[in-house]
Parts: sequence; C-alpha cells; structure tokens
Amino acid sequence: MFKTSILFTALLSAAALTSVSAAPVQTEGTGIGKHGDIKLAVTFDNGKIQDIKVLEDHENKVLAAKVFTDLKDAVIANNSVKVDGIAGATFSSKGFLNAVSDAAKKAGVKLSDKVKKDKKADAAMPAVQNYDVVVIGAGGVLLPQLKLRAKALTLFLLKKCRPSAETL
Repeated sequence: MFKTSILFTALLSAAALTSVSAAPVQTEGTGIGKHGDIKLAVTFDNGKIQDIKVLEDHENKVLAAKVFTDLKDAVIANNSVKVDGIAGATFSSKGFLNAVSDAAKKAGVKLSDKVKKDKKADAAMPAVQNYDVVVIGAGGVLLPQLKLRAKALTLFLLKKCRPSAETL
C-alpha cells in the first residue's frame, strides 16, 4: 500500500512538471533594421509562435507599417522566418525576421523551414501570359501614343516609380 501511494505521488509530480514545462514561453529577440535595433517579445507555445510584440524600433512608421502587421501575421501563420519580406521595407523586414530568429534561438525553438504557398496569388496569376508590347521604363511618355495607335494590342507596362510625397 505504501509503495502504491509513493508511485501515485511520483506520477502526479511528473504530470505537474510536464504541464509546467508546456506553458507558453516569452523571449526577447533583437535584429538590426534600417534605422537601428528592432526588439521583439515572441511568445512560443509547444514550439509554435503564438504572438509577437514590438518592444522597440526606430523604423520609418509609414514604410515599415506592413512589417509589423502583414509580415508578423505571415511569420505566425507559417511558424517560420522563411517568408517574403515587405517590398519597400527590405531592411526593416530583415531586422524583424532576424529578431524573431534570435528569440527562437534563445527559447530553444526550431522554426519551420517550410512555407505555405499563398493559393490566392497562385490562382490569380495565369500560367501563361502573352503580350504584344512590353514597355520597360518611360512608359508614362509612350502610353498615350500606344493607346491611340493600336487599340487591339495587349500591353504590359513596367514603370519605375520615384518616391515622392504623392507615392508615400
């Protein structure tokens, strides 16, 4: 009887320790953005990212806004830092992803190397794209002329846009 109660107590203790070790863990990570350190608090639960909070950053609020929303959501959804960065905020994206990696390393968590493909983007893009005219650069100057001369042509315009007050 005494041995049974000791065994039962040991099993209860082991169960309690297991539940304590499975509790969410929050660690801080740091990465270098365009304008300085990006410090994050990343919450892990059972090896998966549950939440990411920005503790400190010096990034441009307009350009890096999507880093702290869209990129954060992609990292959490994929449990990975192997996701595409935000166009126009390359260094902020890299700093954010490096901060998440740093936090995972400190927590002893291995993040996924696989990324879920965005099926919406793949479905929206036709497999084959045919164009009669491809204009690269200076499209703003040529576009009215092309529209007047050939209304039956399929046009693909790739235009370089300089940042200005109107584009921000």
